[in-house]
Amino acid sequence: MPVIKRSFYALGIVALAAAVVVVGLSAGAPAAAGAAPQLTPTAAPPFTATLSLTADRPAMLLGSTLTLTADLVTSGCSYPIMDLTVKEDPARPPLFAHIDPPDDIIGPGISFPSAWTFRAERAGMTRFLAQTFGETDCNGWQWHYENAVSPSIVVYDLPIHVWLPTISSP
Repeated sequence: MPVIKRSFYALGIVALAAAVVVVGLSAGAPAAAGAAPQLTPTAAPPFTATLSLTADRPAMLLGSTLTLTADLVTSGCSYPIMDLTVKEDPARPPLFAHIDPPDDIIGPGISFPSAWTFRAERAGMTRFLAQTFGETDCNGWQWHYENAVSPSIVVYDLPIHVWLPTISSP
């Protein structure tokens, strides 16, 4: 009995080696006439994206308006955006109120660059955060986020001094 098992084992190894050689040789051979074409997977182009958030000025007076511009540059795969969020840094006290758009988030149909207008309501220093949420399409859909931070923005509450000339007579 052990001799029979050894011969089947040896026969199996020889058959496996022959199959590997045949498959290896046929992989480089041209397809036979009438054979189905072979699909060759292609690599998706590398996906890159950069979100930036810039302010129209780094310092302003209380009551002034600030315009922030969010811009997204992508290359490679498709990246449709589901929403764009621009808000003040939650780690700092809020200084601004939204003017246009009126909320932190805008939905689909976003075009870049995207301008956001805010009004300074308190003095202090803050920065803004931006985030895109969408799906990349690089041989399959995958959720993807891009983030950006603005430079610090200072709001001053300067006292207003009015100097009125006075006239007096001796």
